Amino acid sequence: MKKKLYSLCMFLSILALILAGCGSGKAEEGADGTGSKVSGIVPMYTPGAGGPNYIISAGIGQIFKNSNVMPGVVLTTEAMSGVVEGTNLLIDRYNQGKPAFAAFTGEALAQAVQGELEQIPGEHPELKAVGWINSTVNHVVVAKDSPIKSMADLKGKRIGALPPGATATNLFNVVLEEGYGVKSSDYKHIPIGYAEIIEGIQNGSIDAGVLPGSLPNPNVTELAQLYPIRILEVEEDILKKMVERHPYFSYVNVESGMYPGQDEDTLMAAFESVIYTHEKTDEELVYNVVKTIMENGEELRKVHPSANISKETILNGIKTPFHSGAEKYFQEVGIEVNQ
Repeated sequence: MKKKLYSLCMFLSILALILAGCGSGKAEEGADGTGSKVSGIVPMYTPGAGGPNYIISAGIGQIFKNSNVMPGVVLTTEAMSGVVEGTNLLIDRYNQGKPAFAAFTGEALAQAVQGELEQIPGEHPELKAVGWINSTVNHVVVAKDSPIKSMADLKGKRIGALPPGATATNLFNVVLEEGYGVKSSDYKHIPIGYAEIIEGIQNGSIDAGVLPGSLPNPNVTELAQLYPIRILEVEEDILKKMVERHPYFSYVNVESGMYPGQDEDTLMAAFESVIYTHEKTDEELVYNVVKTIMENGEELRKVHPSANISKETILNGIKTPFHSGAEKYFQEVGIEVNQ
């Protein structure tokens, strides 16, 4: 199974590289002879290659290229070590007056704008939203015979999760503390990756694990095929209150049968990923990027099934101001932005 999963990841990474249409040459921004104010290579910073944000961003870049709406512009997907690196590079592009985009979480965008993103000092109101691209669901898993029956039972337990600061870990802590009164200091956080979480559940070195991912999550599927597990549910009233306080978070109902051994519908917390840019990025460019996203939903879902982008979802998880180019498109198609 691990070999199959590895092969799948390799396939997705190769697909993303192909879709990105990346070139090794460089170009300068400037007039391209088509009336546009911008041309050349425009980076789109994302999490690691092979992840949904990378694949979706690469798909957007390829569709944008194929549309020929701005033939002098090439959108290239660049994988970063994390949101701090990607957002810092976006801010650098702002200071240079050069266009760029980033695809991370709505939480990260809100924190950067408000001056709350760790390792990036100061407020950054120059960062502007473009639109939603997908949701990531937090799967909290335990062994099927575990005495842990609810989220409240996680107090005092060993929990494998991504390092502090990761959106998945932040979301997990928000649910535990605000919903169940369990603070991060009330459990032992073991910062490990997905492979180690899968192994830890099987060998008992951790009591629970947090596995974020788009539906269906291949890591959860792999674990459920290797070892009997349960996925912990979060009560709906807790999830609704969470979304009221943290609008860049959300929740989903995962239907029974999505994973081996899951015989009931299960409510789970989720977080939203969005594309954002800075206010100096050309309005025409942002307008056409949003237009590309909105008018090619079916093609983007073929690139990655989590890219369920529509009029109903494009504003999800965004409570920061939009770029004027995005607002222009939304106004034209009757999407009301309330912020």
